[in-house]
Amino acid sequence: MPISHARKGLLATGFGACALVAAACASIALGLVRVPLPAAVDVLSSHLFGSSSAVNRDQVAVYDQIVWQLRFPRTLAAALVGAALAPAGAVLQAVVRNPLAEPGILGISAGASLCAVLALAFGSALSLSGVFLSGPLPPILGALAALVLILALAAGDRMVSGPRVILAGVAVGQMALAATSFVQLRLDPTEASAILFWLLGSVAGVESTGRLVIPAIIVAAALAAVFLRARDLNVMTLGDEDALALGLSPTRVRIFAVFAVAALTGVAVGLAGTVGFLGLFVPHALRLLIGPDHRWLLPACAVWGAAVLVAIDMASRTIAGGQEIPLSVFTALVGGPFFLWLLRRGRRGGLGR
Repeated sequence: MPISHARKGLLATGFGACALVAAACASIALGLVRVPLPAAVDVLSSHLFGSSSAVNRDQVAVYDQIVWQLRFPRTLAAALVGAALAPAGAVLQAVVRNPLAEPGILGISAGASLCAVLALAFGSALSLSGVFLSGPLPPILGALAALVLILALAAGDRMVSGPRVILAGVAVGQMALAATSFVQLRLDPTEASAILFWLLGSVAGVESTGRLVIPAIIVAAALAAVFLRARDLNVMTLGDEDALALGLSPTRVRIFAVFAVAALTGVAVGLAGTVGFLGLFVPHALRLLIGPDHRWLLPACAVWGAAVLVAIDMASRTIAGGQEIPLSVFTALVGGPFFLWLLRRGRRGGLGR
């Protein structure tokens, strides 16, 4: 008896949650200094619940700084970024009806990065960590402006064309990247170097769980909103004319999607810089497994996106010894070939029609 899409979705989400827990445990325990898992659990218990086992009390003191101040915050940040970017890609692919749509490819991440760097360069009262972590507003506004501009350029005869969205996104993204490079030239060399590494994708600057509270609230609210509109996203995949015939306003759904995707992408960029392709290969891989129904696809994207990026962050700081590799290097190694596969597949099936 074939398994229903609902059951496949629940299984995928459940396995994703298990993968996320496993990746988080490995991320906290592994590194230049290996922390025994019981000691890591004791450190977290002492901070979260005010209790730890007497057997490992000495280890708690030794490993406290490594676990609580370094690895736990960045693990949470990586999970938050992954949980934001993967569903954002799925939403974009539905509303513009193009399988290549993704915040990085469309230039939305570049717009968010530009506004974050502008806030740093011209906001004398703001520090590097303050702009990127405590204040997600600049990158959210940048993502919103970029997405509105892209959809405006891609609209033709009051309908949004899938191929034109990609072309408009590439153009807007390149302009934003050029402007970001120009702004970097005005900064102190030390700050410019830190920004360059951040732009390539890194959660190394997250050193406190307190800085994740506001971003987590924004991501949770945006995800809840898109989960509630999952049926509308299913209708949008049929095309604007069919959506109108079924009584759904494509314009209203796109306006909603603009704000939701901008919030998710802005928070992700504010925490980790530009992490490309995650919103491309995670949704597509899950569609192959559980189908295109967004009621099950979006929750699965959130947990698997988080699990994948936590695992990538762990690899980025352990695979090369003491040298940290940008997150975008790993996501590009997976997403780049996947992007080419989609293009080849589109030559046979017609991308974005």
